[in-house]
Amino acid sequence: MPTFVHLSDLHVSLDPDDTMLLSDTLSTLDTVLARLEPIRPRLDFIIASGDLTNHGHPDAFDAIRDRFDAFGVPIIYALGNHDERAVFYERVLGQPERGTDPYDHDLVIAGLHVIVVDSSVPNSPLGALDDEQLAWLRGALERHPDVPKILVIHHPPAPTTHPVFEFLNLQPGTRERLAATIEGSKLLAILSGHVHHEQFMVWHGIPTIISAGLHNVTDVIDSDRFRAHSGGSYGLVTVGVNHDLNYQTVPLLSNPEPLHDVDLDTLKQYLTAAGH
Repeated sequence: MPTFVHLSDLHVSLDPDDTMLLSDTLSTLDTVLARLEPIRPRLDFIIASGDLTNHGHPDAFDAIRDRFDAFGVPIIYALGNHDERAVFYERVLGQPERGTDPYDHDLVIAGLHVIVVDSSVPNSPLGALDDEQLAWLRGALERHPDVPKILVIHHPPAPTTHPVFEFLNLQPGTRERLAATIEGSKLLAILSGHVHHEQFMVWHGIPTIISAGLHNVTDVIDSDRFRAHSGGSYGLVTVGVNHDLNYQTVPLLSNPEPLHDVDLDTLKQYLTAAGH
């Protein structure tokens, strides 16, 4: 049963004058990694589904790389609209020769085939996939036919609930061409971020899960305005022997003091005695 964590929208920035940084995202990342450290058995891997940084600055990528290297679990990166491809290749992967090419990649890990497509568009908040990327994706979906597959893409392919982010999502036509590309692929799930709120849906028969991420949370109730609140979340994911995917949302707690903190045997005895 592989177990992994889905992080998104880290938005790390070390610039003290960054007016677009709405929370202390580097501290949040440190807190999350400290919370994940005691998990045993160890996580098989972590997926970070884009907007790793707030502006694509080298020092932000350095901070992310150093923390994940120290954590000691394989990291599967996707890039988002806030990231800079060339800087990511140089500072995180040590592959500056890749320039500004889209970061499309796949691998088999812990019995899962994870496929990542780069929906970022340089100098734009919008997302897109060109014909070459869709052809690559089609080929990736045909590889390892007996291995369950997960697709990672920063911009959600399914319609989102807030008009601002729907305006800033995939460019017209991309969603339809992506749907045609993955038709019949039997993906276990599609994992995304970008919109800063949780959303779960079935898109063309595929469970599609958007993480709120680690930066802030979009208020989806009031669609006439854009409000960002403190908080966020990430996903703790297990895949069973029958390829059953269990996605547990873990909220970022503004007040981490527990209301209850008892061992399981004591809790069972209490509930049995209480009759409920």
